Amino acid sequence: MIHERMSSLQPLVRCWHALPREDVQESIARIAEGMPCSGDARRYAAQVFDASNASRDEVTRWLRSLALPAGLVRVYWIAQQEGVAMELGDFVGYYDDLWFPGADDVWITSADETWVLEFDHEEKLTLWLLHESQRGCEGVNHQ
Repeated sequence: MIHERMSSLQPLVRCWHALPREDVQESIARIAEGMPCSGDARRYAAQVFDASNASRDEVTRWLRSLALPAGLVRVYWIAQQEGVAMELGDFVGYYDDLWFPGADDVWITSADETWVLEFDHEEKLTLWLLHESQRGCEGVNHQ
């Protein structure tokens, strides 16, 4: 499903590659372990943006204001357990074709998994800073 969505975007046809499902599942689980518990969330959320009433330009401007390092990132669609590798700038440029608010939870992460940019189905965008000492909560399932 996600790969079809990606393939339908002509400008991106040669700008991404699919990640193996097993790798995606392992990465999502590993990242989820590093995501903060609800009580810790404010401490680790570096930036939060409510996109529910924002224009495309406002969202794009906010994403660019994060000054994340350019380069290859991994993009995960959590419910579908699918992922791709692509340039961060390509995702930012086409985010509204790749994320469907109300349906998709998407995580974008750096190769070293020190940060996660979360696009959630409630149209909230959050930049999470992940730390080795920070581990997930018992019984919490982020999938």
